[in-house]
Amino acid sequence: MLHSGVYKIQNRVNGKCYIGRSKDIEFRWSNHLDQLRKGNHGNLGLQVDWDKYGEENFIFETIEEVVEESLIDREQFWLDKLSGQDLYNILEEADGSDFSDKVKLGLCNRPSHYRKHNQIHSAFKNVLTGEIILPMMDLAKTCKEHNLNYRDMHSLEKRRIYCSRDGWRVLDPSEFELYLMSLAYETTLKSQFGL
Repeated sequence: MLHSGVYKIQNRVNGKCYIGRSKDIEFRWSNHLDQLRKGNHGNLGLQVDWDKYGEENFIFETIEEVVEESLIDREQFWLDKLSGQDLYNILEEADGSDFSDKVKLGLCNRPSHYRKHNQIHSAFKNVLTGEIILPMMDLAKTCKEHNLNYRDMHSLEKRRIYCSRDGWRVLDPSEFELYLMSLAYETTLKSQFGL
């Protein structure tokens, strides 16, 4: 029997959690579990903590069983209710409507993969030159524009390799955050002091 509703994946060590919804919670949990065990979960923060603390330190529980028509509204309710807590969720909106705007404005807390209709690819950094390529929608087009090897960049993003032959690697979330902060600081200096 299908159980639709809102669920939570909680880290027992640090209390951080991920809130989600599904028409079939059991199937969705097995999907999360499969991705986390393989090391390719779309939520990098959750994956990093899973790898660090181990499967035994995570709890999966149904917060609320809900009819399918109310899933988005009830997920939003729980996201709002738990907004003061440390969440793995990248989006504040249950329907995903704020995602592309956040990426454009650089407000996402990390480069991410959002797999509903569009896929946002990781940010990359060249360790030899320091060049940074921000998250993009079309990896193949970006590789062509920057004269990059698509197979290498795809392997980097899937974490099959750490560094490409020509020095590219996936930009670490903390580095990405610092990069965005430095851009904001630079913009502030330019606007206030005309630098």
